[in-house]
Amino acid sequence: MTHHITDLPEWEVDVDGASNVKNGGAGLILPKGEDMVIKASVKIDCPISNNKADYEVLVTGLALACEVRAKKITRFSNSEIATSQANGEYQARDLLFWLYLKKAKNEVQHFDSFHIKHIPREQNTQTDVLSKLANTTPGSGSQSLI
Repeated sequence: MTHHITDLPEWEVDVDGASNVKNGGAGLILPKGEDMVIKASVKIDCPISNNKADYEVLVTGLALACEVRAKKITRFSNSEIATSQANGEYQARDLLFWLYLKKAKNEVQHFDSFHIKHIPREQNTQTDVLSKLANTTPGSGSQSLI
């Protein structure tokens, strides 16, 4: 059975970020049902930490979910810091993390529901591969969203 994107009530967003000395990468997968999967590998063309790359992919994933008009989102990440800060369990003390969190909260307002869940790294291998692909691919990519 084929669905229109807007007919799909709930989306999952699986994300991971990666970094090295020169740049970062973000991998995200939006699986929905058996018929539809959106995969993206995004290069972040500026020096960035692993945690900041995780926040970049959080914001990117939410923006993509908005574009496909998703209304209910469950986000999975192996980043304990990003997940715990987004859930309000940890405070965002670093100014840049606070700005990412603020941007993410603005994006979340577009959805009827939003949940974020921490998962072990072993359950996030596909997005890990996508983030490392973006991180190691030569050429220019996106600048930071913040």
